[in-house]
Amino acid sequence: VFNGGNVRAAPDLQAQVLDQINARETVELLSKTPDGEWYRITNIRGVTGWVNRTLLTVDPDVAQRVPVGQ
Repeated sequence: VFNGGNVRAAPDLQAQVLDQINARETVELLSKTPDGEWYRITNIRGVTGWVNRTLLTVDPDVAQRVPVGQ
């Protein structure tokens, strides 16, 4: 995690906030939106939801391997 922020129920800034992520945490990348703007993650507390890509530092090679999905 590059910058802390909200974990949301859907890939939308208006979606319900489920939890937070904090800078320097590690998250598991599960999938991404077709445009690559949102990643579905599981954080260190076991909460799964969506975060905007601007909150993450994702190696380009890793980003290519994350499947597209909802």
